[in-house]
Amino acid sequence: MNKQALASISLWDVANIFEYATSRFTAIRLALDKSQVSRTVMFRNRFVQHIVWEAERFVFPFINMCATSNTSAALPEYLNGVVKMLVEWQIGLLDDDNLFRRFWKHEFDLSSDLMSRYRIVDTYTYGWWKDRFDTQISTISLHQHATSGLDHHSV
Repeated sequence: MNKQALASISLWDVANIFEYATSRFTAIRLALDKSQVSRTVMFRNRFVQHIVWEAERFVFPFINMCATSNTSAALPEYLNGVVKMLVEWQIGLLDDDNLFRRFWKHEFDLSSDLMSRYRIVDTYTYGWWKDRFDTQISTISLHQHATSGLDHHSV
């Protein structure tokens, strides 16, 4: 992403990006609840690798953009909880296993329909949580630009 493109991203765009990230993390959490796959150490470690990738691509760059422009990033409540646990993992307060368990137990606001409240869609680009990601060779690119994985769905 070039400097001109960064300058043209508005707070509205960032809010939409955070809403999209909330949608993805919610879909991941729902898929985890429905999954019948055994929660082996390998599964938990690969799961953590994937959710960290999600945050590094869809959340942290935009939080950082807000910070460098002295703008407050208002995260949706669910996403704020996910970011908090990921930060705790980054600074060593949580290990992979505890991050997995905290994510798995992270509560939704059930006061309304989850599908409309969190704007969950049927198809996401690279919806890794729908596959047996724990048994596959990782296809996560650690050197992608933040916007390269964004779906073209309106959120």
